[in-house]
Amino acid sequence: MAAPSPHVIALIGPNPPRTMRPWLRREHGLRWWPRQDAEDEPAFETIESVNGEASLAEQPCRFQARYGERWIELIIEYEGRWRFLLDAGGRSIRLLDGDWPPATVVLGPPLLLALAHAGRFCLHASAIAGANAQAWLFSAASGTGKSTLAAAATTIGWQRLCDDLAPLWLSGADVMPWLLPRIPQLKLGASAAAPPPAVRCAALVQLARGSETDWSVLPDAQRLPLLLGGTVASRLFDQRLAARHLDWASRLASRQGGLALWRLTLAESQADPVSVALDALRALPEATLCDVG
Repeated sequence: MAAPSPHVIALIGPNPPRTMRPWLRREHGLRWWPRQDAEDEPAFETIESVNGEASLAEQPCRFQARYGERWIELIIEYEGRWRFLLDAGGRSIRLLDGDWPPATVVLGPPLLLALAHAGRFCLHASAIAGANAQAWLFSAASGTGKSTLAAAATTIGWQRLCDDLAPLWLSGADVMPWLLPRIPQLKLGASAAAPPPAVRCAALVQLARGSETDWSVLPDAQRLPLLLGGTVASRLFDQRLAARHLDWASRLASRQGGLALWRLTLAESQADPVSVALDALRALPEATLCDVG
């Protein structure tokens, strides 16, 4: 199947600050659209509300998502109180109150929720590509070593595609998902070289820590929980979006799918985490076609 068409989200608001402008480009899947002062905020009937707490940039935040038929109002409480209006197709994000929020906020939950409504669910993962131009994703809790591994991979011929946020697209006819790395990667910075717009995703790897470095096939019972639990911003989903998310994850977790799921245990006894990461990459399972040098 052909790669998915680029999905560009309009961020509608006042003139953006200088710190935001580098991100508001088509190569990041975003464009700025000026908000008209006289433009009314659309009224809509609430079908479902989702409230709770989450972590944003490793700090606590509160959220409230109010779902209608065509619109979603999202409120984020983090270094202030910020309101956004999203259309249900994931095509636009409107800033409802005054100034621009910090980049961490506007390029966080609102963007991830818009992508999810467009069928692009985002995993908490780093991604690299080898010589065959297929992507490997490494998913883990913060501090486990996924960013270190992705950075180390560039020293032996891999390309780093994502750091922390990895959106995946799976069409109705596909068995292997597409990684769509052209979203803002705050950890890499706006000046980082643009990755390809879409890359076939060959494998998802769950990272863990242990006494020895070891590769193993992820057990069947842990495949679906890894995909569901590793999806960023899933706490914001209403029942309709959660059902789509479950279908997406179930197809990826299936043995009939084209995505290989592995577990990589990184030795925690060695002092140099980069050496541990390089040793792990050089010991990639023989099933991969990637040339790691």
